[in-house]
Amino acid sequence: MKQYASRALLVPFAMTVAFCPPVAAAAAASETSGQLEEVTVTARKISENVENVPESMTVLTQGTIESAGISNVVDIVNLTPNFIFDAQPTPGAFQFTVRGISMAQGGEAPVAFVVDGVEVPDPVFIDEELLNVAQIQVLRGPQGSLYGRNALAGAIIIDTQQPTDQPKGSVKARFGNGDERYFNGVLSGPIAGDVLTGSLAISSHHFGGLIENNFLHETADSLEDKAFFGRLVYKPTDALTISARVNLITKTDRVNTAEIVSRDQFSDYSQSFISENVAPVARQRLLDTSVKIDDDMGFATLTSITAYNSAHTNLSGDGDFTPAPILLQNVTRNVFSRSEELRLAASPASAVKWVVGAFFQNRDVLNALVIPFDDGTGKPNGSFALASHDDGTSKSYAGFGQATTEVLPKTDLTLGLRYDSDKRTSSDANFAGSGAAKTFSATQPKVSLEYHWTSDFQTYLSAAKGFRSGGFNAFFSVGTPTRDYGEQIDKNYEFGFKGRFLDRRLSVDGAFYHTDVDNQQLFFINANPPSQNVTTIDKAKINGGELEVAAEIAQGLQLSAGMGLADSKIVRFALSPDAEGKTVPLSPTYTAQIGASYSHPLPNGWTLASYANIHRRGPIYWDSLNTLSTQPRDALDLRISLQSEHFFITPFGRNLLNEQYPTSALVDGFGPGRIGRFMSEPRTYGVELGTKF
Repeated sequence: MKQYASRALLVPFAMTVAFCPPVAAAAAASETSGQLEEVTVTARKISENVENVPESMTVLTQGTIESAGISNVVDIVNLTPNFIFDAQPTPGAFQFTVRGISMAQGGEAPVAFVVDGVEVPDPVFIDEELLNVAQIQVLRGPQGSLYGRNALAGAIIIDTQQPTDQPKGSVKARFGNGDERYFNGVLSGPIAGDVLTGSLAISSHHFGGLIENNFLHETADSLEDKAFFGRLVYKPTDALTISARVNLITKTDRVNTAEIVSRDQFSDYSQSFISENVAPVARQRLLDTSVKIDDDMGFATLTSITAYNSAHTNLSGDGDFTPAPILLQNVTRNVFSRSEELRLAASPASAVKWVVGAFFQNRDVLNALVIPFDDGTGKPNGSFALASHDDGTSKSYAGFGQATTEVLPKTDLTLGLRYDSDKRTSSDANFAGSGAAKTFSATQPKVSLEYHWTSDFQTYLSAAKGFRSGGFNAFFSVGTPTRDYGEQIDKNYEFGFKGRFLDRRLSVDGAFYHTDVDNQQLFFINANPPSQNVTTIDKAKINGGELEVAAEIAQGLQLSAGMGLADSKIVRFALSPDAEGKTVPLSPTYTAQIGASYSHPLPNGWTLASYANIHRRGPIYWDSLNTLSTQPRDALDLRISLQSEHFFITPFGRNLLNEQYPTSALVDGFGPGRIGRFMSEPRTYGVELGTKF
């Protein structure tokens, strides 16, 4: 029976002790009152207190972001229950699982990823460096009624800092092992009084690498990345705000590609098995631009968001992953997207909280794969094992609305509905008759009932449906599975609670959920022809929950803890009946995290601040028959900072326990018993220093 293996990532189960600011929904503590800070969020596209949002969610405030040194999605999910994310060696590639719902490589992400109100059009844009971030909201469970297709397992909402009306800036440098050198600068202030303000952030990152290519005797994981972020805010009147932003990222990275190992070697993390005769190199250029217009009309705010995104990614190097000069590879993925969202949202003072809107997106994608034969010197000999040039399009539109109102004393009802239609095409210029087209669509309702027992404690019940578009496998690999794979539908039922206790010095948030999944998308690889494919598990079911706790223990000392459970089982899988009853690949049993932060004032205006966090990843299966697994692992991060009003110096360490693990595994991907394994980075450490002005 054929096994369907997922190119996956390891699952984070975090649980131990540490030092980090509270990262549960209550976030950081107020220095003046000793109470947990009140936090305003926009998860439902209106501004409201996080305690009034009937969702399982984690909010990272600016204080937590700075204390924890959060700079990418990996850092976010390490502080979030039931989320796992591992960046893959190729820029823009990663493995992502949320509440047991994973991302199939080549498919869509299981969450909506929204930056400054703009949902990124393709997973390639998700693993960007996060510059000048003000707040991060992480929602779990289907969010399709507001965020549409692909938000079937949640949403990550990132808001960057607004330009300031007074000149401000900062400069930061980081030096670490692996010859790491990082520089970051931020400048913000007025351009034309308070009518026009702007901000600019730039960064440069060099990393020499820590994982060795045993054949070439050089590092396999070096990188040279640069990022640029700019924003202008024009406010001609109190009611009208126009914000334009641009984000440009360039990368040139050595690629820590697949180690070919046996099953006996799979759990041997003491050495690198990379032995390629040609080092793969990936180059990427991402451009993310948008214009947002907000018009406050009193009773409601009218918002228009226009966005254009482009991504160019190319990977070239060894194609057989051995020292032998057999095959090379050249992989190109280009994405171009244009989108428009128009919505009307009720005033925060309105008795009924409502939002209605429409969305349109047009996306073009090129996936090109060329596998030439090696001439013996690491160069193509002019003949090819495979050449594919697939052009794909996606034209999608949606209409949505959601409203919350008090229906009984202390009882709020939320009703939401969205319709999404996504027409996709695929055609390979190198293969006649390869054209294919299909429209994927779904209605995504949501209902929640919220009861406020007191001003500091509420419970809620919710039911929601999520939808992820299907797509097309490469024409040349058709056979198993078929050319197209279907859309995924999730139906989630949830009970949750949110409470603030001990004079609001303790927050406890929790949720229990059950999810029925139709057509769970699953990645696997064919060895002949060499191809990456997506199939679907007919039916799966997931039972689980989350618990997050944050507490102000004493002046300057905050503790946080979070845990997520996900029991994900295959109910029916027509292509592999023996997998029925097994755990869904890439779905960890649990994740957990415990952290704490402590700050202590010193003479002359200096402060000593410490942060630590330990997160644990539970066991994970890499194939549908559950024949290959990775055991739990713990990762400890630590930061100790000496800081004043204008200066700081921060020694840090990540993965201080030096635990390595597979970020992905291709079960039998290179033939029976030959597994492709992608390894995580070992321990990293160094020092950051900088100034604010």
